[in-house]
Amino acid sequence: MATSRGGGPQDRDWGNKVLPTESHGTDSPRSCAQEDRELIWDSQHSFSEDKSCLTNPVSFCDVVTASVDKGRATEVIYLDFCKAFDVGPHHILLSKLETEGFDGVTVRWMRWLDNHIQRFVDNGSKSRWTSVTSDVHQVCTLAPLLLNVLINDRNKGIRCTLSTFADDIKLNGVADTPEGQDGIHRDLDKLENRACGNLTWFNKTKCEVLHLAQGGPCYQSSLGDEQI
Repeated sequence: MATSRGGGPQDRDWGNKVLPTESHGTDSPRSCAQEDRELIWDSQHSFSEDKSCLTNPVSFCDVVTASVDKGRATEVIYLDFCKAFDVGPHHILLSKLETEGFDGVTVRWMRWLDNHIQRFVDNGSKSRWTSVTSDVHQVCTLAPLLLNVLINDRNKGIRCTLSTFADDIKLNGVADTPEGQDGIHRDLDKLENRACGNLTWFNKTKCEVLHLAQGGPCYQSSLGDEQI
């Protein structure tokens, strides 16, 4: 890895046939990014030391039950990206690596994402070669870091409680006042706008709302023009 990083951009054939790998030690790009830069928000329970798929629901439920125990009407909104690893545009991802302060050598090395081509073969019939302008190989150990760089801005300015595991998001807010309902709506708008700005989208057929209250009407939540 050190040799390939020092060499800058890789040969096109190399990029089309080989997935860069990295060690899991403290000198790996992923470890350094997590330790030296604020790429991993506190709300993210994947890719993080001392957090897991268990700490994610436990800490989130503590916040939710605290509101419910006080008799407050509470909304829990579950959001899911459409194939987040598959749709990440390379040009946006590389731009964000530079914005996050990655050194020039690392950014040049990460350009192995560029110039990928693919085609399909079925019973000897071959399609034409076509460029791959998005997608992060999930078998590559850098994939979690690249995904987090791509969607890291989702947290900025969010006032409700946000909890994330990889690309799965849970949003919680108290909805028993007009102000609380407006706050939930604004945060959903921010999440939707940022997802669209990154050319990633929520799978709205999988997004769900859980209304927790002792009677009273349910608040209608929406993403963009669609109710969820």
